[in-house]
Amino acid sequence: PYTGAGNSDPFNPLDPVQQWRALARILDAQPVQRDGTRVALALARLLPPTLARLREVLARGEHDPDAFRVAHIIAQGEHDTLLLEHASGGTQIVGAEAFAGAFATSGVRVVVLDGCFSPLLAELLVERTPVQAVVGTRRKLAQPSASAFNAAFYTALCTGQPVREAFRMAVGVLERTPGGGADRYEMVLADDVVTVPLPHPDERASRALLLDGQPRRVSVP
Repeated sequence: PYTGAGNSDPFNPLDPVQQWRALARILDAQPVQRDGTRVALALARLLPPTLARLREVLARGEHDPDAFRVAHIIAQGEHDTLLLEHASGGTQIVGAEAFAGAFATSGVRVVVLDGCFSPLLAELLVERTPVQAVVGTRRKLAQPSASAFNAAFYTALCTGQPVREAFRMAVGVLERTPGGGADRYEMVLADDVVTVPLPHPDERASRALLLDGQPRRVSVP
């Protein structure tokens, strides 16, 4: 694992809209393949971002064709707990075991804990659920560093790189950036070689899919 000083820093403020837009921009950064196309990714925003809603979407199971393969969690964490949104709009403190339990029958293979990494939570996920890799930071990094890591990490994954290699490449980007915070990222793997299953090229969408979690709008200015 990669560890570093500063994990007791004060919480960085989280702007849900800014975080979503930053992830969405990654879709435009995917490399062009030999045939002139990009590897199509699907990015879905979970609304409301509650534990109950997470359990609902993950309950589809790993064999569902629409099952998520990667879960990117942006939250604040402290002492092996996550601060998630409650259905009432307040804050719900979720323990490591309760959070990991949501992934018990999911199709998720990689979990990114963005600003809420916990060694205990990572171990629970890889030991008790189908999750095979957990990557993240204990505190949310400045947006330029987080975006640089995410872009490099997901670009490598969508081209078939193993998680370990994708992690190495993404950390390398931050190591070449002054103050990038490369030492803040940590990783726990279930096996030496972990990959994200990708659909056959003939079964992939022709373009990226962006699902913002909002109701479908027709003829709305």
